[in-house]
Amino acid sequence: ILFCRNLNRQKELLTDRENDTVELETTVYTFGEASVFSESVRKSCLNHSISSRISMLSALCVEEAACNTLRWGFSEETDCAVDIRAVCRNGEIIIRFRDSGRRFNPKSYISQVLVYDKNPAGNIGLRIISNITSEMQYMCIMDCNILLIHIR
Repeated sequence: ILFCRNLNRQKELLTDRENDTVELETTVYTFGEASVFSESVRKSCLNHSISSRISMLSALCVEEAACNTLRWGFSEETDCAVDIRAVCRNGEIIIRFRDSGRRFNPKSYISQVLVYDKNPAGNIGLRIISNITSEMQYMCIMDCNILLIHIR
C-alpha cells in the first residue's frame, strides 16, 4: 500500500442523511494533521446524531492512536503515515487505522503487558483507547497494521 503526500486531503466520502451515516477518510503524516482530523471526526459525529460523549471519545481515540503510531510505529528513516477512516452511524462510530510501520497488536499488548504494569502513567494512550472502545480488532494484512475500534 502506497501512502502519497500529494493525496493527503481529508475527504467526506459518503453522507447518507436518510440513514444518518457519514464516512470520513484521510492520511495523516504529522501530529497536527491527526489533531485536525480528530476534530473533524468529533464535529461530524455531532452533526449525525452521535452523542457528545461518543463524539468526544472518538476524537480522543483518533488523536491518541494516530499520534502513538506516528511516534512509535516507524523507524527514523521511514516516512510515517497513518490512513484513517471513520464511519458514524446509528449513534456509534467505527474507526479504522492502517499503517505500514512496525507490527504492533494492541490487543495482545494490553493483555500481556498492561495487566502487570502498575505504573498508571505508563502507556497512557493505549490505556485510554482500551478503556473507551466497545470492541477492538487487530489484523496484519500485506505487512500493514489494521486496527478497528468500535465506540458505542
